[in-house]
Amino acid sequence: MNIPGPSRDDCAYFTAYNKGYVGLGNDGGSSPKSLWEYTPDSACVTGIAEVENYKLEILIAPNPATEFILVSFLSDTSKDVELTIEDSNARIIYSKRLNLSIETSVKISLSDFSNGIYILKAKQAK
Repeated sequence: MNIPGPSRDDCAYFTAYNKGYVGLGNDGGSSPKSLWEYTPDSACVTGIAEVENYKLEILIAPNPATEFILVSFLSDTSKDVELTIEDSNARIIYSKRLNLSIETSVKISLSDFSNGIYILKAKQAK
């Protein structure tokens, strides 16, 4: 962040509920300076989509695995989740859409996977 005036340390920004906050840090004095609050509205277009927060825990067992993995979800939402597994070259090897109100786990056979390291991703389906 490039702020005119004296050098500042510890600049920060965060959101809480429907408000945004920007702290311009400390200018060497004894207390933080310039905390700005804003409320996004239709006249303020940021290009950032509003994010709905919810709890989503993912349990994967066994690890390491040879024959299959069981992926279980603990969530406080019934939203759909897109589950993907990528290889080390970022190629999608496995993909499945899950409705968490119906399916809370999926057993994935590893018979078509070669030995290696894989990345499992879960995100809210669109």
